[in-house]
Amino acid sequence: MFDTEKVLYGNWEEAKDVASCVRDMLIDIKGIEYLATNRKFLDIGCGDGKILHEIQKLFPNIKYSGIDLLKSNVRRAKQNNPIANIVQGNFSRIPFIDGTFDFVFSSKIFDYSGWRQKGPFRQTFNVEDLSKELYRILKKDGVYYAFEGMEDPKRQSFKDIGFKSLEENGCYGIFQK
Repeated sequence: MFDTEKVLYGNWEEAKDVASCVRDMLIDIKGIEYLATNRKFLDIGCGDGKILHEIQKLFPNIKYSGIDLLKSNVRRAKQNNPIANIVQGNFSRIPFIDGTFDFVFSSKIFDYSGWRQKGPFRQTFNVEDLSKELYRILKKDGVYYAFEGMEDPKRQSFKDIGFKSLEENGCYGIFQK
């Protein structure tokens, strides 16, 4: 049996660690002055919202949104982030207007981009569609930080549509529009 709880929900310490990595990346790329102004941040696959909650604590002046596939996740994320705009939706058709976000973040969503045959995530989106949607919703010079394993074909999908790769390794990829 597919154990959704076990797969989806980490603990608060793990969320703090991921948020710390996001903080360091954003400061390195954009600088603290840029982050102190009114920016918009989207967490794709926000799950229960723990990571988004921890990032909000680090950058309180940013407006936060999250999207997840499951209603139960959206409900939990809203409880953990009462001032964030959390919506349910598919990553192939992200329900935000063009050029909305300065930053987009995802953690562990590529694991669910089509290879699972059981559970709530079977074939929910493909990386090519996601890359096009990210390009569409990011502002000019916006940054996408994928905190997850990215094999070469996945990286290439982002480069093919015009993202510039800022940094890559086996654990993450950072791209700028």
